[in-house]
Amino acid sequence: KDASQKASLKTKQKAVAKENVNKAVKSKSNQTAKKESTNIAIAKPPLAVRRLVTELFPEVKTKDIEWSWEVPHKIYEAEFMLDGISHEVEITVTGHHLLTEQNIPVDLVPLNLQKEVKTKYKQFMVDSAEIVSLGNGKRHYELDLKNKRDEEISKTVLIWPNGMIREESDDTLY
Repeated sequence: KDASQKASLKTKQKAVAKENVNKAVKSKSNQTAKKESTNIAIAKPPLAVRRLVTELFPEVKTKDIEWSWEVPHKIYEAEFMLDGISHEVEITVTGHHLLTEQNIPVDLVPLNLQKEVKTKYKQFMVDSAEIVSLGNGKRHYELDLKNKRDEEISKTVLIWPNGMIREESDDTLY
């Protein structure tokens, strides 16, 4: 009886091991496909998309723009440095400007907005900041916060000039 139980256990262990290998292979291929879809697979976005970036930022050279997908086959992202500041511009495939993000020093966030964040998130400190300019002309700040006691804990908050604060999540639409 012990021998048959051992044989049955070994068979189950082999099946579990095989299933784990299959899951790992499938996961790796999904990760590869995802990576390939986020790295733009084309040499040049459409003319309307390229033109919009050069209209918004005429001083940037097209050779200095790195293109990728923000949302594969729907939203392009143009990344570049300008005057030592990192910029990201998101544009639909049809050439509609969605938003521009510019990294800024934290001390350029207005003091009243910094105070609002410090009051609401006492256990956090501002780690980095961006100005987000939407295609419709509205602007807000995006602040990355780190927990003062545990730097592994972080939050991203959006704060508008009127002091309204929202925590960013995966489904945040500006």
